[in-house]
Amino acid sequence: DKLIQKYPQVFKPLFDQFQRVDMPILSHSYVSVMVFFTIIALPVLLVTFFILNLVFKLPIPVVIVLSFVATILTLVGFYLYPSSLSGDRQKKIKMDLPFALVHMSAVAGSGAHPISIFELLVESEEYTELKKEIRKILNYVNLFGYNLSTALRNVAATTPSQELKQGRIATVVLAV
Repeated sequence: DKLIQKYPQVFKPLFDQFQRVDMPILSHSYVSVMVFFTIIALPVLLVTFFILNLVFKLPIPVVIVLSFVATILTLVGFYLYPSSLSGDRQKKIKMDLPFALVHMSAVAGSGAHPISIFELLVESEEYTELKKEIRKILNYVNLFGYNLSTALRNVAATTPSQELKQGRIATVVLAV
């Protein structure tokens, strides 16, 4: 926590990506794990490279530099991992969205209430990543008491998908 408070500008982009990913771990816990594995990586990598040194006969300074570089790569890997997951989610939502919109407009054409349209999409097993975003909308409405347009706006603020941010689902639902 002290590290996060001391360098908020470093961790803000990480936390922003963390919101878009929906990882099953708290963001502060993730930072703790990131720091822990980075600290552990240095001695483990030093020992590993010294053992490899017996086989490949590398100079000691090269082994030490390789250990430090690999430790920094460990930190960078942890830092960029949520961003990578966010990109994957964005692609999956983009692939699911056209089919979900057709599904939603077909259900809306039957005169269904907008909330029930979202509930039907969540119950279907077709839209795995989009379902997470729709479940957030339903939670905002059913658990927190927000109206549908506010719930859509709040989910649009944290979704990795540019299409959802632009309100394609909101256009279909609010047209009903």
